[in-house]
Amino acid sequence: VKYFITNQDIEFVIVGAGAKKEWLVEETKNFTNIKHYMPVEYATLPDLLCSADLHILFAKNDVVDTVMPSKLLGMMASAKPSVVTGSLDSEVAKVFDKAQGGYFFDSDDFESVVKSIEELVFDTIKSKKMGENARKYIVEHFASTKVLADFEKKVQEVIDN
Repeated sequence: VKYFITNQDIEFVIVGAGAKKEWLVEETKNFTNIKHYMPVEYATLPDLLCSADLHILFAKNDVVDTVMPSKLLGMMASAKPSVVTGSLDSEVAKVFDKAQGGYFFDSDDFESVVKSIEELVFDTIKSKKMGENARKYIVEHFASTKVLADFEKKVQEVIDN
């Protein structure tokens, strides 16, 4: 965030209460463009996600997941682009490549994260297109009707065999 200290056009809203919350608040207390909030109720989460211009999610390289984190699904469903870090071998990286709904970087590639944030903030056309791509991908692959239909098909296959 120190890369953005002189750019008051970019505001960071950090929502959460994780293990490093106190440390993060202390480290960023002199930044006027950073606001901290506690987690919101589940019912208001979609409104919060839709109010952002873009989402940022940092994950460690050593986390090679087999499922999509639910917070990422909500971020993509908000029709806003996301900048995400983590293992390039993860399922999330593959989804981002297919969805074209934002950027995914190795956790150690902070320079690219900074550049992509600047790009998405100032290129509103690209940002809007990526957000639309993210939303479309979620609707096509994770909507309840799609998931339930696929589940029903798999159950029927097991029954038939």
